Amino acid sequence: MGKIVYGNAEYKNFGECLTVTNGLYEMYITTDVGPRIIKFNPVGKENIMFEDTDRIMNKPVGSLSEVYSEEDYWNIYGGHRFWISPEAWPVTYYPDNDKVEVEICGNTVKLTPPVQRVTGLKEITELTFFEDSMKVEVNHILENTSAESKTCSIWAITVLSQNGKCVIPQSKRKTGLLSNRTLMLWPYTDICDERLDIKNDFITVTQSTDAKISLKIGINNEDGYIKYFNHGYCFRKSFTTDHINKSYPDNGCSCEVYTNRLFLEAESLSPIVTLSSGETNTHIEIWELFENID
Repeated sequence: MGKIVYGNAEYKNFGECLTVTNGLYEMYITTDVGPRIIKFNPVGKENIMFEDTDRIMNKPVGSLSEVYSEEDYWNIYGGHRFWISPEAWPVTYYPDNDKVEVEICGNTVKLTPPVQRVTGLKEITELTFFEDSMKVEVNHILENTSAESKTCSIWAITVLSQNGKCVIPQSKRKTGLLSNRTLMLWPYTDICDERLDIKNDFITVTQSTDAKISLKIGINNEDGYIKYFNHGYCFRKSFTTDHINKSYPDNGCSCEVYTNRLFLEAESLSPIVTLSSGETNTHIEIWELFENID
């Protein structure tokens, strides 16, 4: 236990993957496409990530056919992905189906896909692994390689396996006569949906394979964490927020949760920034696994 061990393996129909383990957990990262962190779990346990092996969730390239073939599709693939907010069609769904450059330096892995030919944005993911715990630092680095300024937010989306429950904390900040909680609802969200349970301290969203419609909410997650319970253990991702001094996408959301009949997405967002040519922005999540938790 303890030493970080790297390897390479073909995984299902996701192509070549970088494998990482310290004897406590295992992680698979796609390198032929993406990247996606497609598998993450304690050794011997089921994968916490959703895997779209049937390629059910995809989008045609639309007007991006100027730079991509009309036969190309953006695929969700599953697992964790690096996206950019605000969501817009079709540039948000830029196909990331090319090989990923991988650099390994000690306990850190740097994953760099090609620069997006439409936006000029480069999405770099740096993973730092801890030797004696089930903890990983996931650093999202967004670089503007274009000649124009870009105003956007880093959007870190983790697509999680079926039949679990997501828990997000409500803000408890004392604001006197002013409001302290943001709750954003998307047009397709039914506030009476049985999967959604809103309490004073926490909001829970349950994934159901029987769901007929999608559901999405967003909040000002000032405690900076999301928990997902499934397969007898807990996946937690933590992140820093600053709702007092910074502006966030979607009317003030640093955290969003989306679910349908296939999966649940646990999403964190950085503050909105304007990047001049050559500038970068970062957004860090800390991932942890906790066993023997129902």
